[in-house]
Amino acid sequence: MTYDELFQLKGLEKAKLLAGKSILGREISGAHVVEIVEAQDWVKRGELIFVSGVAFRDVKRDLTEAICELSKKQVAGVVLEVGPYIKEVTDDIIELANELNLPLLSLPYEIHVSEIISQIYYDKYSKEETNKSVEKFMTELLYEDEKKALERIELFKYNAEKKHIAVYVSVEAEDNSSQTKSVEKVNENGESKNENSSINSKNDDISEQLLRAVRMSFVRQNQLLYLKEEDGVAAVIELEAGDKVHKLMRQKRKEIEENLRYSRKNVSVSMGIGKVFIGADSIKKSVTEARKANKVIKTDGGTGNLRYYDEIGIYRIFFNLSDDKVLRNLLTEALGAIMQYDDENGSDMVHTLEVFLEQGCNIAAATDALYVHRNTVKYRIKRIEEIMNIDLKDVTVQFNLRLAFKIMHYLG
Repeated sequence: MTYDELFQLKGLEKAKLLAGKSILGREISGAHVVEIVEAQDWVKRGELIFVSGVAFRDVKRDLTEAICELSKKQVAGVVLEVGPYIKEVTDDIIELANELNLPLLSLPYEIHVSEIISQIYYDKYSKEETNKSVEKFMTELLYEDEKKALERIELFKYNAEKKHIAVYVSVEAEDNSSQTKSVEKVNENGESKNENSSINSKNDDISEQLLRAVRMSFVRQNQLLYLKEEDGVAAVIELEAGDKVHKLMRQKRKEIEENLRYSRKNVSVSMGIGKVFIGADSIKKSVTEARKANKVIKTDGGTGNLRYYDEIGIYRIFFNLSDDKVLRNLLTEALGAIMQYDDENGSDMVHTLEVFLEQGCNIAAATDALYVHRNTVKYRIKRIEEIMNIDLKDVTVQFNLRLAFKIMHYLG
């Protein structure tokens, strides 16, 4: 549930938003009542917390402490029930909430909080069932029986006459939580075995957080189909007549990243974007295009970026090859000799060659980029030409080598 939806609930028409206006995109995952300061230990991230102050000994002191502690728990917001116990919300409390980026609301004490909480959880569980249905549908459409899935697409209020676009969103975290590693464990019989470490669960966590961030960012779209996959989230959205696609996609990528940073501080979000289409039978194709565009971002070594399928150039040829053997042969023909030289001599000529090409075959620019002496670069380039029996001044040679490096990064 978002705050927009929250304010539509019965009983909240008298609520006032006092602080935290800049982060109302924060998702509300549940609700909880806190009447004693110690109860904060039971609170979960994303919950909306209701406080009446009935058990506070010193209202100002206890309320200040509660707001500080609840902010650390990353709750979705705090609703203060103004009445016999919390008689007013003072400016210093509002200022504190703003400093902590914590949404703070006031609500008359006579409003039945239990009814509001019931509505929040009803909405939560209804959405969970909807989400399961959407993900099951998308799995069937993309990977199982596309024709069968399309027969029931109208159940998801899909308007086949409107323009749609697919995006594929992935995330890179500085804590390398997306990686897995093997650790040795000893069972009760004293036998050792390798198991995936808790990094796997971290990966699952960030995938769920990314899915929520995507849904939050596209919440105002008329319709949204989505699927959490192993390395990202695929989504299909409906476009409005006046939407400027490039501007909208830049805005949404930024929003997803900001939403994700509520729970993950050091992350970068990348977004691949398929072609705009009309009709339902192009959904799978557009999702595939978006996934490919996202892969190109990673292939080029980028993060925190977006790429359109229409703009991936020669990579479209790579994707359309049914067998990577052709690409591997091209790579070996172009770079095999220098790669073998590096393996046998423990050198880094391949990297030097790539940087030299990236810098327009300019010795001075390559010297700066490699942080080595100019004569070192000149020697390496001359040696590379000898080993590979090529002339790096030849533009055809340069083209073939640049293509080979693209193939190398594409193949990983």
